Amino acid sequence: MAEPNMEMLLLNNQTTMLTAAAVMLAGEDDARRREEEEKARARKGRLWVRPWISRREELGHYHRLMEELRQEDKPSFKNLLRLIPEFFDNLVIRLTPRLLKQNTQMREAICPGEKVAATLFYLATGNTYTSMKWGWRLPHNTLSLIVREVCEAIIAEFTNDHLYTPSTQAEWLAVAQRFEQRWQYHNCLGAIDGKHVRIQKPPKSGSRYYNYKGFFSLVLMAVVDARYRFIWYSVGAPGSCSDAQIWNNCDFRAQLEDGSLDTPPAAPLPFDDTPVPYHIIGDAAFALHTTLMKPYGSRHQSHEVAVLNYRISRPRNCVEDTFGMLTRRFQFLTTPLRQDIKTSRAMVAAAVGLHNHIIDIYPDRATVEVENQRRAGHQSEDTVDMQPRSGAADSRAAREQRDHLKDYYNGPGAVPWQDRMVRKQ
Repeated sequence: MAEPNMEMLLLNNQTTMLTAAAVMLAGEDDARRREEEEKARARKGRLWVRPWISRREELGHYHRLMEELRQEDKPSFKNLLRLIPEFFDNLVIRLTPRLLKQNTQMREAICPGEKVAATLFYLATGNTYTSMKWGWRLPHNTLSLIVREVCEAIIAEFTNDHLYTPSTQAEWLAVAQRFEQRWQYHNCLGAIDGKHVRIQKPPKSGSRYYNYKGFFSLVLMAVVDARYRFIWYSVGAPGSCSDAQIWNNCDFRAQLEDGSLDTPPAAPLPFDDTPVPYHIIGDAAFALHTTLMKPYGSRHQSHEVAVLNYRISRPRNCVEDTFGMLTRRFQFLTTPLRQDIKTSRAMVAAAVGLHNHIIDIYPDRATVEVENQRRAGHQSEDTVDMQPRSGAADSRAAREQRDHLKDYYNGPGAVPWQDRMVRKQ
């Protein structure tokens, strides 16, 4: 029998090895192809926008519910956003240049009107973003960005028009005249107080934001006029700070005392010849100063002291009523804010700006709202006796000024009903 050809054996072995390698490579190619196909199917199945969110324009609150209320039930539209449809439309027009975004290949931008509506709904109700996302069909993280964006736009748009402090004697005299006409108190440039805005404890903040009432807060310090408008405010001081601390360190106080605000010079009260400095009204939390008058202490009051305290309390109630209006209109102020400090400050500032904007357009409604909330017994819980009296010493000139006001309002400045009201209290 012939011996096998060695060359043929080697060739057969090489062919077998190549065939096995080819089979192995083919298997690897198939596995790689199957893996790519699975990845492609996964990418195809993954949604850029969830189906229920993509139907926002058909079923969301802005495109469906608000249009129904606009056509069928305008009072309910106002209850939804705390604004009538015409006012809302005007607000959207003013804010659109600051909120308008371009569409992209991946998705269409949310329209400015929808952003404003969702933000107003949040400010009006204080609902969580998680609960809002179902009705508005917007993800909760998107809502958080929208609220901050719209609040910052409101601050930028309305600061110059509706959040200005008087800067001329004529403007200050107009403020004082309104206090005189409405509250029969003279030479008054505003009423000051502070409100604690509840927040969740900021990370790594210790007790800095923990106030004497037992919760974490930011302080909204404000001066308002007789029309319940904010003429100055400051928001963001930690809740552990007292009213006196915030007031003593603010620029407005320094400007008021050094005359850089161009306030009117001291002037005699009607039927009197003693010049009295123009001043603001505060409560016992502040130190008495010629530019800031407050009531006498409550112990061992004489009738004359009680009369002055009553006369001072009338204009001072303006700031408490203003805080009450602000809280009733924007219910987010009644719940602990869950946002970071910067966003919380922006929301409160935006609410202040909208409050002033509403009063500037509908000035008579403020008085009606205050009367309604007084009849209902509503009062801002964070404005009554906010702080104990500060330890700062009252100046002698300030004490003499308050004594003169006591004599004046028990003499030539008396009004017919004051004795009856004091005895009633």
